[in-house]
Amino acid sequence: MSAEPYAPAPGGVLAFVDEEGTFDQVLRVGRTLARETGSALILYESAPARPVEGGPVDAPLEPEDLLRRDRTALAEAVVRAREEGIDTWGWIAGPGELDGLGRCARDVDASVIVLPAELDDGSLPENWPDDRLAVVDGDSVSLVVVDRAGHLVGPA
Repeated sequence: MSAEPYAPAPGGVLAFVDEEGTFDQVLRVGRTLARETGSALILYESAPARPVEGGPVDAPLEPEDLLRRDRTALAEAVVRAREEGIDTWGWIAGPGELDGLGRCARDVDASVIVLPAELDDGSLPENWPDDRLAVVDGDSVSLVVVDRAGHLVGPA
């Protein structure tokens, strides 16, 4: 049985992850930031390599919901972070929905988005010119970019 639906608390951390573990460094940094600030953590999977059972869902998901959608690694990452005392949820975007990251940040009231440095190859939307992402009506979210070793390499 699922717990209460997600109710965003201001200042959450949104971490761009993948089911294959390619961006585990982002997961580690996201967990650290959420734990150190007492913030919620949303693990955002974008452009999945395989179809999502039941389709993408534009809402934070419990581990049980992730398992029903055949996202075992994502569900396990949520459970591990919760075991560390971090209020953690999963989010599955549809293929190519990197642009949905801003919408997700707004919906979960995130203040920080952690991204892998690999996305600094031109795949970030052009309207993300510096370390602030305009989300809605002047609200903004700080962007943090993490290299493969888990080092912060600066804003996007």
